[in-house]
Amino acid sequence: MRCYAHLQRSVDIRSTVLFSHERPDGQQCFTAAPDLMYGENIAVGQLDPEDVMASWMNSTGHRQNILDPDYKSIGIGCVYAGGFGPYWVQCFGINEVASPAKNPGDSAVIQRISVPRSWLTASNFVFEYNYYSVEPGESDEAVVAFRNQGSGQAYCILDPSIFQWSSEKPSVATVSAAGVITGKAPGTTNIVAKLGKLASVSVPVQVEGEVGTWKKSGGKWWFQLDDGSYPYNQWAQIDGDWYYFDRSGYMQTGWLKLGKSWYFLKSSGAMAEGWQRVGGAWYYLNPGSGVMATGWKQVDGAWYCLSKSGPMLKGWQKVGGSWYYLKGSGAMATGWQKVDGAWYYLKSSGAMATGWQKVDGQWYYLATSGAMAKSQWVGSYYLTGSGAMATNAWIGKYHVNAAGVWDQTR
Repeated sequence: MRCYAHLQRSVDIRSTVLFSHERPDGQQCFTAAPDLMYGENIAVGQLDPEDVMASWMNSTGHRQNILDPDYKSIGIGCVYAGGFGPYWVQCFGINEVASPAKNPGDSAVIQRISVPRSWLTASNFVFEYNYYSVEPGESDEAVVAFRNQGSGQAYCILDPSIFQWSSEKPSVATVSAAGVITGKAPGTTNIVAKLGKLASVSVPVQVEGEVGTWKKSGGKWWFQLDDGSYPYNQWAQIDGDWYYFDRSGYMQTGWLKLGKSWYFLKSSGAMAEGWQRVGGAWYYLNPGSGVMATGWKQVDGAWYCLSKSGPMLKGWQKVGGSWYYLKGSGAMATGWQKVDGAWYYLKSSGAMATGWQKVDGQWYYLATSGAMAKSQWVGSYYLTGSGAMATNAWIGKYHVNAAGVWDQTR
């Protein structure tokens, strides 16, 4: 019996997601190579060729394939799917092959396999470990496997790049697009791997480090470290969040001024970051440092203006001699903006335009208030109902030329 090798690897990899003589698309295994393949043996878990051959020879159907005199060619493959396997396959053919295949040797491959959409549910995905433990500054790779649909004990390791990764608490641990977990501070978090909108799985991560116990005395909270000491007159990071303890060691809440910077500590004591609504106003606390922002601040691609005391501004605001319009969300407006029934044009810088402005090839006139003029003469020019300057047109008994100027000769 001669050997062929160009088919068995793809058949073997198919078995890592569906241990069956059917392909994931529901077709019989023979359709993988209709002119070559007429029989198949598969197995999983046997540690070496001797074990798998003994297993097949002790099985009536598998032994019949091996001993069938009509089979004249064979392809043999073995695959490990990450830490799972090995998966074994024998593909039998009835035709002689011109020459035996050479042993291709060991190789690492990532192969795409099409599976039914109904298989892509959270219950079919599992992390390699029940939890991950890292030290601050150290990393570990999260591994997600797919449950084999034909064997309840087999899994297939998946390429981490197919998932969208996130950490529920980046201050404790982050995770890269390749699923690499990096510890940031002592505490716990969950790492989430999402497959678009189809499935989402998570795993707990423990970042090791100095820990302790929260205690309450006289209605105030303080934190006792495992060595019996406690932080005081300082910041301390606990379970990934930052807390400030006064000179007596009590946890602080609310607004806190240290040096020239303001911070906001939630009712839990954790330092606030990002947007925070306090007393009916919105404040922005710089991520990472927690320092309250003032002045112009770009957040998620939009510009906001924070007053000197911190609250986010809205509506018309004069900053540095120019007028700006801040929407109800606080985001700085650009382009055309209708406010109280009048149209205004905000430059790309956000500054309100006045005077003549050319926008998208048309000329407009903005009054000193910024309001767009329309249906009126401005000097020798006429602004139409849309605000655009008229050209080559009669305005009543007056004519404007190609430059928009009143043509006194007509």
